Amino acid sequence: MPERNVVSWTAMINGYFKFGLDDEALSYFSQAIKDGIVPNSKTFVCLLNLCSRRLDFELGRQVHARVVKGNWRNLIVDSAVVYFYVQCGDLKSAFCVFDRMVERDVVSWTTMITACSQQGRCGEAFGMFTQMLNGGFLPNGFTASGVLKACGEEKGVEAWETNTWGYSEEDV
Repeated sequence: MPERNVVSWTAMINGYFKFGLDDEALSYFSQAIKDGIVPNSKTFVCLLNLCSRRLDFELGRQVHARVVKGNWRNLIVDSAVVYFYVQCGDLKSAFCVFDRMVERDVVSWTTMITACSQQGRCGEAFGMFTQMLNGGFLPNGFTASGVLKACGEEKGVEAWETNTWGYSEEDV
């Protein structure tokens, strides 16, 4: 291409990432930076997903720092940062980012609920689920799965069936 921009570079990085060619994706990112390309939110999300898959904690923290420094925070990027920390087992950092999110959606809530569930922190998982519902977010199948896993299926199903959280069947 005679002219390359952040969109073309990000497309190449994302393409390599999608085919599992992480080293090539990182190489393209490095070259883009050398060529003076300023990453955008889509570039950062791709890199964070790559770091999540590789469990590359150090690189992911560097990407997160660039996100904050460049003021690239938004719902999608913040959710990718939360997911990265969850995948790397750093629930404390995931909570820090989640708590600072200006905007949340069912995906970001579900990520945290599932993370708490996987870490055996069932009280927090149920508490977050309640906060999610109180915030007006409707659970989806992934949310239900995270809640059911929180303290074992039996207790999760019981809580779900007894409608502990006050939602109606029409809401779900």
